[in-house]
Amino acid sequence: MKKVATVEQTRQAEKNIFKNGTTPYELMGVVGRLLAKNLAEYERILFLCGTGNNAGDGYAAASVLLDKNKEITLWIPFGKYSDSGIKYYQECVKKGVKCIYGYKDIDFSDYDLIVDCLYGIGFHGELNDEAKRLIERINASGKIVFSADVPSGLNADNGIASCAIVADRVFSVGFAKYGLYLNSGKDYAKETIILSLEFKGEAGTLLEPEDCSEFILPRKNDSHKGRYGYIALFGGSENYSGAIKLSNLATSAVYSGSGVVKLVVPDAIAHAVAPFMLESTLYSEKQFETAIKGTACIGVGCGWGRNADRKALLTALFEKADCPIVLDADGLFAWKQNGLPRNGNLLIITPHYAEMAMLAGVSIEEVRSEPLNIAIHFSLKNSCITVLKGPSTIVTDGKTIYVTNRGCAGMATAGSGDVFLGILTAIVGQKHDNLLKSVAFATILNGIAGEMAQKTFTDIGMTAKDTVDYIRPAIINLRESCRIV
Repeated sequence: MKKVATVEQTRQAEKNIFKNGTTPYELMGVVGRLLAKNLAEYERILFLCGTGNNAGDGYAAASVLLDKNKEITLWIPFGKYSDSGIKYYQECVKKGVKCIYGYKDIDFSDYDLIVDCLYGIGFHGELNDEAKRLIERINASGKIVFSADVPSGLNADNGIASCAIVADRVFSVGFAKYGLYLNSGKDYAKETIILSLEFKGEAGTLLEPEDCSEFILPRKNDSHKGRYGYIALFGGSENYSGAIKLSNLATSAVYSGSGVVKLVVPDAIAHAVAPFMLESTLYSEKQFETAIKGTACIGVGCGWGRNADRKALLTALFEKADCPIVLDADGLFAWKQNGLPRNGNLLIITPHYAEMAMLAGVSIEEVRSEPLNIAIHFSLKNSCITVLKGPSTIVTDGKTIYVTNRGCAGMATAGSGDVFLGILTAIVGQKHDNLLKSVAFATILNGIAGEMAQKTFTDIGMTAKDTVDYIRPAIINLRESCRIV
């Protein structure tokens, strides 16, 4: 597992290192050596260096590479240096490094690689016009670009940027940063590698497929469907019959390993849905108490509509169910209309940003600016697990934080939420030991299935059904990643 942190958490981890006797100059040297090791395959390297310690890391790396006879150029547009950084800059000058000062028109064809050390994790706000033009020129250069810690111009906490370096690779120091995955972060940081410094301190977890082997172990021959969970999925309404979508919802749960899937729909649409149900069983909402008996998890909300009777049915579910309940889409709206009641049987909510704004009573821009804090505080206040969906996903109960970085642009299509609800309800229904990690794993399985589908159908023409079709190949892919045969 890799750690992911806020700017403040990263700074506190640095302070912990300094308390143990390491100086900022020494720490910068360690970072420089690690960075240089990852740049060693390139011969002609341009370092773009700003004014802070991020620039100092670049100078330290350049000093190491000069000793290896690399052709190094330092581009220093601002002419300012941090206390530790200036020492490494002076080392480079003594070794005869070529320097370019100020904003200049540079012929990028002279270089194999550009290393971005312009702005670090402390950057927030807006770039000035000169810095914007500089970054735009680099992005248009066609050169390989690596960034130290975070692409310059990107907010390291929330991933928001109006203009930022598009980095082919980011070398994040000590911890990964939340902003590399949230909002626009993945558009600017195409690949992230963590430079391990054994940082100690508070941080979340970047959960990866290799961390999830317990969810995809081979099943015993001496087992039966009941061992893998009976689940119920509530969806559909007269205005949103969506038989195919509801079939996708149920099929995604079956493909994700559920023992038995019960689909519960209004009487008025049961005849339309029935022909599409194969392995699943179909119930009327009037039979909901029968449907939820013995269930290990209940998913609610896809195409459910917003009629007044939805509020009453959700209240009844909270009263009658004795298992976790997952709320999505219109299920979230009904919960809000009911006053956000707590559910002692464990509640899991799956909002996207607009739904999170509705639930928390804030604007969508506030959610974009502080997705992590809003998800944490909402979970604590309402005693629920929050799955905040976006380019990457935040999963938290308010105390533990998982970030999962799987999924793709092609999943931004109608019905994707239905598919995810089926996957999530199925995984939770299998009753693994760690509920929060089970929820996070469901986002990984969903994301990998979507990525595999996009490779076949492209990000433009992909449908939610394509993700469903790749759930089982995704499980094979996960087993290979975890070396399970």
